[in-house]
Amino acid sequence: MSQHTAVLAPSSRVPPELTPAASGQAPLVVMPSAVCDAEARRETTRQLAADVEGATGASVLVGEAQLNNDVRGILWLDTGVKHLDILEDALTRFPGIGWVGVPMAGCGHYGPVMRRFPGKIWTSAKGAYAQPVAEHALALALALLRNLPTRIRATSWGPATGLSLFGLRVTVLGAGGITLSLLSLLAPFKNRVTVLRRRADEGLEASLVPAGLDVSVGALADLKSILPETDVLIIACALTPLTKHVIGAPELALMKPSSILVNVARGEHVVTPALVEALREGRIAGAGIDVTDPEPLPEGHELWTLESSHPDVSSHGPGGGAGRANLIITPHTADTPEMVAPLLAQRFKRNALALSRGDGEFEGVVDVEQGY
Repeated sequence: MSQHTAVLAPSSRVPPELTPAASGQAPLVVMPSAVCDAEARRETTRQLAADVEGATGASVLVGEAQLNNDVRGILWLDTGVKHLDILEDALTRFPGIGWVGVPMAGCGHYGPVMRRFPGKIWTSAKGAYAQPVAEHALALALALLRNLPTRIRATSWGPATGLSLFGLRVTVLGAGGITLSLLSLLAPFKNRVTVLRRRADEGLEASLVPAGLDVSVGALADLKSILPETDVLIIACALTPLTKHVIGAPELALMKPSSILVNVARGEHVVTPALVEALREGRIAGAGIDVTDPEPLPEGHELWTLESSHPDVSSHGPGGGAGRANLIITPHTADTPEMVAPLLAQRFKRNALALSRGDGEFEGVVDVEQGY
């Protein structure tokens, strides 16, 4: 069966002066034990260790109790911060460790640890999960444009409402793997796509843009001038100080009443109360969010039962699902464990090989200052 593959924006190899010496078959450790030994993760951890061991010839040990002075790399499986003290302790006690691979794309919460150990190579999962997340973004956009949340709730026939994605103006925040995957998915719809990134002069490599798709690149600073023309806004960027709360009340006020917002990045990109108000007042036509702030979104939060005065909703009548906002909330499932396990294993294998060979060909190297 075919599987997703990683999609990464081009990046230069790690320069020789920063590349750890070839580790050969020096051991690696998968940790922390609290994650590796959890019943739900035990088998996938065992399989990961076997895959990396088979690819590199190095011994792959499981659990921080296996750390020793010969270990040269850590495969870190925790996506939270609960066990960060274990990682810090390992890097302090065993300075020979030259590479740490982490399983998430955005590493902002790990920034303090990364900056404390600047001489290490830190790699993330950026780009590894791009294809499934891009699929999810497209699914949310199509469902919202066709008013599917309203129709799913309906108990009677209703008016003919909905828009086609074909030819619409799409604005995407971010220029990483998710965006590159999304461009391929949008190609058949002949959209006009604007990609906003930190600096417009960074551009996009022409070979990564599907033939026939109208794509322009701008700076994130141009966002407010582009929003009034946007039909579909998709947030797919890393969470940084520059992008936190990038969408708030002023930005939502600039969007068209027919426009929709999709967020598959981080909940903190959007000011939640501002989104609630925009949907309630019908200032935008809908939102699809796979991430929330707070996350998890607690039971009883107003987003779960939000009503809207948008005409596309109110025109359906009581039996047609009227009243509730055109809103889809998915519980951070754009990339489920079943989807990402083989992708993460592939990333770890490639980086373990780079460590073994000492060639600097690491994938998903983290810019410690930027946090992704």
